[in-house]
Amino acid sequence: QESAPDTDPVAASAQLEQLEAKLGYSFDDTELLLNALLHRSHTHVTGSLRLRSNERLEFLGDAVLGLVVNEHLFRAYPDRSEGDLTRVRALLVWGARLAEVAGELGPGVHIRMSRSEAATGGRKRLSILADTMEALIGAVYLDGSHPDVAPFLAGQFKQMVEGYRPSFMKWDHHYGGLAE
Repeated sequence: QESAPDTDPVAASAQLEQLEAKLGYSFDDTELLLNALLHRSHTHVTGSLRLRSNERLEFLGDAVLGLVVNEHLFRAYPDRSEGDLTRVRALLVWGARLAEVAGELGPGVHIRMSRSEAATGGRKRLSILADTMEALIGAVYLDGSHPDVAPFLAGQFKQMVEGYRPSFMKWDHHYGGLAE
C-alpha cells in the first residue's frame, strides 16, 4: 500500500540527485534526505514506527527556520521593536509561504507516502509540502551545521524575503507608494 516516487534504486538515486540540485545542497548523509521525504502515512501502511517519519525533522526544521529568519530580521531592521519583528517573522515562516517555496522545488513527487494519501492529492497538499520543507531544513541542519543551513535558506527564501514588505510598512495613499 505504499506509494514511493520510484522503486528502481538507480532511478530513485537520480531523482534524489535532481532534488539536491534544486535545493542547492548535496547531502553527505542521504539517509537524512530520505527521512525528510518520509510522510507518516507511509510508516502507517508499512508498519514502521511513526518516529521514522519526517515529523521529528520537521520539528527541528521549524526551529532552525525561525532562528535564521529571526537573525535576518534582527540585522535588517535594527530600529524595529520585538513586536514588529515577531509579526513579520510569523508571515515569513507561515505554512502557505513554506508550501510556496516547496512548490518551486517540487519535493512532492519525492515524498514517500501511502497510496491513499497520494490518491487524495497528498503530493500537492499545502500542509504536507510545508511540513516536508521544514523537514528538509532540519535534514540540512543535521547534515551540515548552522553555517551550512543559513546559505541554504537564503537561497530558498531569497525572493520571498526580498519581495516581502514588512507589516510595519504602510501604504501611503497620498503618494501611492510604501512608506515606513
